[in-house]
Amino acid sequence: MTSVLGKLICRELGREKYQVYFESLEERDTTEVFCDIYIELREKDDESLNQMLLRLLETVHDSVRINRRFFFILCIYIITMIMIFFLLPINVIMIMSMFMATSCLAYKVVEFYTNRYCDKDIRMVLIYKSVLFHLMQDGL
Repeated sequence: MTSVLGKLICRELGREKYQVYFESLEERDTTEVFCDIYIELREKDDESLNQMLLRLLETVHDSVRINRRFFFILCIYIITMIMIFFLLPINVIMIMSMFMATSCLAYKVVEFYTNRYCDKDIRMVLIYKSVLFHLMQDGL
């Protein structure tokens, strides 16, 4: 599972470039990533750059929203499990309900950790943002 920030870079620059940048960031080579993104984006017009920046801001907002909603989802899960345990008799329906709720929580936990601890994707997005701002200032 890729973080929403990693998916943005894949959509904007391509999956192959994402893999190259990811490996470069493992080696702490941010200058190479910056130059490569700059070369790729310098041919874009101002409207395209504005749209890219808008998609970047929406994606960062989605990432923050995922992190903020996790505690709320965890509380709802606990309340749901208590209600299922005390309101339903022990039978197949109770077990299936608990399994479904736990499966949903497991998905949200994986999504939370993927988006919370994506250090390389965050650095890649910061470089991408810097390139966008740099190109927008040059266009003025």
